[in-house]
Amino acid sequence: MNIPEGIKKLFKGKKGINIAIFIGLAGIIIIFLSDYFPTDNSSEHNASQFSVTEYADYLEEKLERIVSKIDGAGKCNIAVTLAASEEYIYVYDENKSTETEQNENGYSEKNSNEKSYSKIINDAGDEALVTTAILTPSINGVVVVCDGGEDEAVKTAVRDAVAAVLDIPKDKIYITQRKR
Repeated sequence: MNIPEGIKKLFKGKKGINIAIFIGLAGIIIIFLSDYFPTDNSSEHNASQFSVTEYADYLEEKLERIVSKIDGAGKCNIAVTLAASEEYIYVYDENKSTETEQNENGYSEKNSNEKSYSKIINDAGDEALVTTAILTPSINGVVVVCDGGEDEAVKTAVRDAVAAVLDIPKDKIYITQRKR
């Protein structure tokens, strides 16, 4: 590898050592200061930052936009009922062991299973379990109140749309006519 002559001259002698030390210290200072500047980690902005209520509101607004565009449905209001909360899946190591013993009747096996959960120290200095996934709450049911809720063709179209968007069985969806 050929280093340009200008760089060789820059780092030659006592002056070169001082420059190398200065660059090294500047790098260390930049690394320390980087902790104080906010970064935009878009991977950290996910569903886990929303409450169950906010998630239900999001689903309702999304469904209202879709259902109101169905021919004959008209203006609509939608309520989504969710299970209590999201489910956290944690990182763990699993140690399985089998112990074989001989007794008067022959051999017997004793199985043991032990889980050890991975932990990290968060910014506040507290221990926290490492999560691999956060599962959104399951949907218990959906109520759709729309202008065309008395028409069977509209009910079928709305039920099919809601079932497809939320990936839920059609029997969890109730559709009715709006009050006039």
